[in-house]
Amino acid sequence: IILILLFSLKSLSAVNSIIRGWTIFCILLFPISFLEIFLNYHLSNTVIEQDAVLGGTSQLIVYSATTFGNYNLFVMMLIFAFPFLTANIIKQTSKTMIAFLFLLLFSLCFIVIINGSRAGLLCITIGLLYFLYNYLKLKSSKQAKLIFVLLIVCAFIILFKCSDSIFYTLLYRLEGSGFQDKGRTEIYIAIFEIIKEYLFLGTGPGDITAQLD
Repeated sequence: IILILLFSLKSLSAVNSIIRGWTIFCILLFPISFLEIFLNYHLSNTVIEQDAVLGGTSQLIVYSATTFGNYNLFVMMLIFAFPFLTANIIKQTSKTMIAFLFLLLFSLCFIVIINGSRAGLLCITIGLLYFLYNYLKLKSSKQAKLIFVLLIVCAFIILFKCSDSIFYTLLYRLEGSGFQDKGRTEIYIAIFEIIKEYLFLGTGPGDITAQLD
């Protein structure tokens, strides 16, 4: 990410450089992500124990954290990448490149769903609706729209055939607490109280955990 920003400063078009940078980010990390999801190979920095299962079940946790160690952090980075990836699709004129970028976009959505992130799903849903509206509005080419329709159909077929495995973690979390998370809500309230108590000087490095306890 730092390299993306540094290259953009020397570019004649900073926006295009940042868009390309986030696209490269996806291209480099998605192969690692699919190895994690389909072969259960994870990097040594992951914070999830090997062969961990969902609470109260025997179902292995299927996730992808790549180089970030935590799959929630990886989802957050994917959400950051999402608008730049969709912007790249809209600005492209090559049919081959459009098809490839749509493949990256579907891969991104797939990884977010596999990781079972409720906030990620909500962000992706809103982003997709906005992107699809603008794509169909701005793309006058029939070929571009045909590519879009074919890829959407393929995506729905895959989701229909593999829906149980793809949505298992997400549905497990939604059935448990929906889009609410009582534990996190309590932490946010406690942090707000700490901020009010130590408004100017803060708690000091590493002391916020002690305050929460």
